[in-house]
Amino acid sequence: MEDRFHLIAVTDPIMSEDEPDKIIAVLKAGFWRVHLRHPGIDSGTVSRILDSIPESMHERITLHYFPELAMVYGTGLQLNSRISMLPHGWRPCKLSRSCHSLDEVRSSSTCDYVTLSPVFDSISKPGYKGMYGFKGFTGDSFGGQCVIAMGGVTPDRFMDLKCHGFSGAAMLGAMGWERPISIFKEHIKNMVCYNS
Repeated sequence: MEDRFHLIAVTDPIMSEDEPDKIIAVLKAGFWRVHLRHPGIDSGTVSRILDSIPESMHERITLHYFPELAMVYGTGLQLNSRISMLPHGWRPCKLSRSCHSLDEVRSSSTCDYVTLSPVFDSISKPGYKGMYGFKGFTGDSFGGQCVIAMGGVTPDRFMDLKCHGFSGAAMLGAMGWERPISIFKEHIKNMVCYNS
């Protein structure tokens, strides 16, 4: 994995009608990946979202549900409490895992990257307290694993996260998915500039 700091957008649990357009805008703006995560969503809706996004962008999208759709569409897949194993004989373009402890991070060496959360107090889940902050983390803390900070991450924390060994940031609450598309596009461009 290259040395640049990776930005990941996590979709809002409440899907907006213009979500495919916003996902396209995020990827065009320079985010590394989009995690398509809608608890309770059905596979037909996920298919419709993916069908509305250019096929060339599918490999930069990670699904949190429906590994069978990840196989069909060529997306990444995030292992979590609902999906702990891959379909036999298949490996997604990017395999990631939701981690909530350093032990989980260190035991995820077969993954391309992991998300560690909550690092800071969550923006999207009030009362969901950060467990880690920086607590003396260095790159050595993660056993060489590519670790993406998640939970309460905002652009003003990118530099500190880089200095403490994180390989990137995954954001949901800071994304502003509820904004009108024109304002949303400007907002995400500013986030990418913050990472330059």
